[in-house]
Amino acid sequence: GSPDHDHSNIDSGLDLVDNIMADLIEMEIPLWVIWQAVESEAENLRIDGDPIGANWGPIHAFYYGENAEQYFVTKQYYVFGQFTKFIKEGYVIIETGQSDVLAALDPDTNQLVIVAANYDSASTNYNFNLGGFDTVGSVATPYRTSASENLAQLSNISISNNILSDTLPGKSVTTYVINSTAYTGTL
Repeated sequence: GSPDHDHSNIDSGLDLVDNIMADLIEMEIPLWVIWQAVESEAENLRIDGDPIGANWGPIHAFYYGENAEQYFVTKQYYVFGQFTKFIKEGYVIIETGQSDVLAALDPDTNQLVIVAANYDSASTNYNFNLGGFDTVGSVATPYRTSASENLAQLSNISISNNILSDTLPGKSVTTYVINSTAYTGTL
């Protein structure tokens, strides 16, 4: 009954992050839908009896047989949540100039959401310059998915002189939620 592929593989999760970022940032699509939300665990485990080690969908489930109704939440579930839990309909995607950083602002509630991915094994420092906004909240609430974290809420980070600074661990995606951030220009 246990799978012979790794549901908690962060690399599979980061592949999904990379696809979402590319579509939203580079292709400027208006929405992103995961079309394979629940997929067959049995089919992922074998094709013609050979294990294939696939790991695409957010949830894998056995649809029939002795393991019927057993399911597994994959790392993709949590990385998908790094976007969908925070960026809602009506948010406006803001150009960041980076392929690994997505920013979205809700002009109605003045909530800014920044999603940053670190695909490398080594940690990296990020400095987000928020000086282009008319007003910027004083703290960011970070949420992270990594090899050891699943949409974990972390301690708030102070924003100083319109700069949000943080270190992203290797192979991770972090979402920052900043309230009271407004821009009166055209988004």
